[in-house]
Amino acid sequence: MTEKETLQLRDLAEAGQVQFKERITNKEDKYDIGCEMVAFSNSRGGRLVIGINDKSGEINALSYMELQETTNLLTSIASENVIPNVLIDVENVPTTGGAVVVATIPEGKNKPYHDNKGIIWVKNGADKRKVFDNSELADMMGDCGRYYADEEAVR
Repeated sequence: MTEKETLQLRDLAEAGQVQFKERITNKEDKYDIGCEMVAFSNSRGGRLVIGINDKSGEINALSYMELQETTNLLTSIASENVIPNVLIDVENVPTTGGAVVVATIPEGKNKPYHDNKGIIWVKNGADKRKVFDNSELADMMGDCGRYYADEEAVR
């Protein structure tokens, strides 16, 4: 991804397939990012950009050490906080003021995905929401070829 592409994402603001986070600073941030990854995997995939303020769109570039820590942390979150785990593509993108981290999360092939607390999330516009409806879960499993309603036993 280039700086121009990153700026275009930023200029369009957060949407269903793009989320911004200025920094990953605490356990709550890590859990929230895991939930975003789950929601992207259960929906159409998306990009998570670390180093852009989600309220103002201002780039707050990461230091060299923050780039290394963030890259490692994102891959760790994808393997430990998303069940079943997902493979993400993480890249450091140079910008005029420094670099940001862009993680691309693909649409999952093993839906439904859930967080490490067992909660299933999907994208709902720029936000995410919990899934409680069994028919929605069945649709997710049908979309990825794991469930066929016409093959279910009838009581």
